[in-house]
Parts: sequence; C-alpha cells; structure tokens
Amino acid sequence: MREDWIECTFDDILEIKNGKNQKHVENSNGSYPIYGSSGIIGKASEFLCPENTIIIGRKGTINSPIYVTTKFWNVDTAFGLIPFDNLNPKLLYYFCQFFNFHSLDKSTTIPSLAKGDLLKIIFPLPPIPEQRAIVKKIETLFSSLDASIADLKNSQKQLKIYRQAVLKKAFEGKYKVIKVGDFFNFLGGGTPSKKEKSFWNGNLNWASIKDIKGDFLNSTQDFITEKGLENSSSNIANKGEVILATRINPGRSIISNIKTAINQDLKVIKPKNNCDNHFIHYLFKSIEDKCLKASSGTTVLGISLPNLKDIQIPEILDLKQQQQIVKEIESRLSVCDAVEKQIKNSLDQAEALRQSILKKTFEGSLLTKEELKACKSEPNYEPASVLLERIKVEKEAHKSVKKISKNKVSLIRD
Repeated sequence: MREDWIECTFDDILEIKNGKNQKHVENSNGSYPIYGSSGIIGKASEFLCPENTIIIGRKGTINSPIYVTTKFWNVDTAFGLIPFDNLNPKLLYYFCQFFNFHSLDKSTTIPSLAKGDLLKIIFPLPPIPEQRAIVKKIETLFSSLDASIADLKNSQKQLKIYRQAVLKKAFEGKYKVIKVGDFFNFLGGGTPSKKEKSFWNGNLNWASIKDIKGDFLNSTQDFITEKGLENSSSNIANKGEVILATRINPGRSIISNIKTAINQDLKVIKPKNNCDNHFIHYLFKSIEDKCLKASSGTTVLGISLPNLKDIQIPEILDLKQQQQIVKEIESRLSVCDAVEKQIKNSLDQAEALRQSILKKTFEGSLLTKEELKACKSEPNYEPASVLLERIKVEKEAHKSVKKISKNKVSLIRD
C-alpha cells in the first residue's frame, strides 16, 4: 500500500443501513425500487437509502455487490453501504467487487453476513484526487474488458445457433416422415417417499432434472436403495440408454454412462427397432424446440406423452445410415467444442484480468508515476491520514444529527 494511503475500517468510512420489511411501503406505482440481495423485487412509495449506495447481501446472495444510483428501499436480506462524503462511492463499489464476502460467512446452511463483521473490514483509503483518478482508470479498463466479454458471449450464442443448424441439416433429406410414437416408447420414473430413510442414500444412482446437463450422464447428485426402487414408480435407465426430460426442461436429452434410476420428470427412450443410442440423442436434440412448443403449464413446463409421440421425425431405420449421420454430426460438433473451450478460457482470463486490475488498485499500484504526480498537483490533495480525520468529524456530525432527529420524534410522540 502507498505511504500516503491509510488503512481504516468500514466503520470509519461508511454507514450500514439495515433493510426492512417492504409490505407497508410496497406500491406498484411507487417512485423507488425495492432491492433484495439479488436485485430489484418491486417498487416502494418510500426509501431507506440515498443515491450512490452499494448493496451487499445479508442473506442468500452475499458476494454480488450492486451499485444503485437512485434512492431505494432495501429489504432485510440486503445491507445498504452508504459512504461518507469524502469517500468516492464508485471506489467503494469496486472494493466490494474485489473483497471476498464469503470469507465472513459463518453459516452452515444459507450464506449470510453479520453487520458487525462488515464494519471490521479493512479498507485502504487513498487521497481524494487519487480516488477520482483510480475510478476513472478502472472504468476505462473495464469498458474495454466488458466489450471483449460481450463479443465472446455473442460468439457463444452464434455457436449455439450453429449447433442447431448442424443437427437440423443432419436430419434433412428425402426421408419418410413419421411420428415419435411410431418409432419410440418411453419408460417413466418416480420418487421414493422422502419420509422413509431406508429408501435413500443407498448405492443406486437416482437421476432428476438437475442431473440432465451436457451430452453424458456420469453421476447423479442423489442415491436411493433397492428398497426405494421397489417401493416407488421409479425405473432404471441402463448404461448407454438415452434419458429425456419431459418436465421443467422438456426435450433435453442425455446419454447415460451409468445404470441409474430416474424420477418422474424424466423418461427412458426405448426404440422399437435396432437403433444407435448416439443417433437417438442427436435426433431428440434436433427436435428440442418442437418439444418446448408442444409443452404447457402455468408454473412448470411439461410435455405430455401424447404430444411428445405426435411430434414428426424422419424415418431412418438403417443402422449404418444412423451411424454415418452420427459421425458427420460429431465431426462438426467437435470443432464447436474446441472453439467453445477457447471462448470459455478467454472468459476465464477476462475475469482473472478484472480481479488483477482490482488487486493492483487496492495495493496502490494501478496509477502510473505520471498519473500520481498529476493527483498530487491538485489543490485538494492531502494525505489520506488527514482525510480520514475529516471523515471521522463528518461521522460524528452525522451521529449528532441522527440523535437530534430521534429526540424530536420522541418529543412529538410524547
């Protein structure tokens, strides 16, 4: 840390405003947003925090600070960090992006933070001109970084479109059109009773929708016992079979590399004729959009078996032809996989660069010698130790105002 900076605590430089229940101020036509730990959750007719306040989650999402430029109401899952006048609020926000709030989490279930622990956080305070220069430089660097990230994410979207185009092309041709139900049967699943401990935590994999990610199922988050399988409507997907989601993410398919039981949101695809399992997987990936369109539900989307079986597909009965289609698909998708890996690596590097910029910032090494010289030549430059004393005076004055206001309210009530 630079010699003209000073270490202080959050307690020295800011006020923490506890959130409150929003019920008595909630108003769809209100002027002020209501914030929880993850963002806006409504509108209010009153506000608790002023402009340029930083939100830190008290419970739930605790490591994603939000910079709010307007007055707002915060609920009890979110703290409002209100900097005193001589601390640049954007600098505080970037520090909150840099700081790992999970290091203060003492809970064993839902992540949570205590106000007392927040107030003890050590903050490296720079002189005011440096605060301005640092914020300006961070925003310039982050602007370029964000533009690069946006380009990378756009490339990810284009890859997704290309993948769908590959699948669509693979199943186009002079094939006879049949229905899913003409070619496939489906075996449903179920859930053993949660009340029976003897049904759970056994040696048998039990797949649910949360396990259906990617192309291959190699493990499940939950396990059941043979007794649980026997006493439920769950069924087995054998190694190599294709599992299809029919609820929540209807149309999503995966090849199982393990023997697993399945829950009621899933179906094992059972071909009526000899069929390559990779072909089945890609075929259903190619009609995933059709499955979604054929789904319904007010809260949870799901596709009924009649609707699923009614979806049209090409009739490709020849096994060698199926394997050739799979070969062509995978040769193209392997290129996608390589590009996608490069994009992911680039996104990881971009995030690492963001953290590197913030690390340099709060070590006091972000600004060049020329930039520091320009800061010291400004008329309001003073060492941070002097600045901190002025902030402490401001803090005491703030306390006095609050005490007077509280006493006035008390007298009015009396």
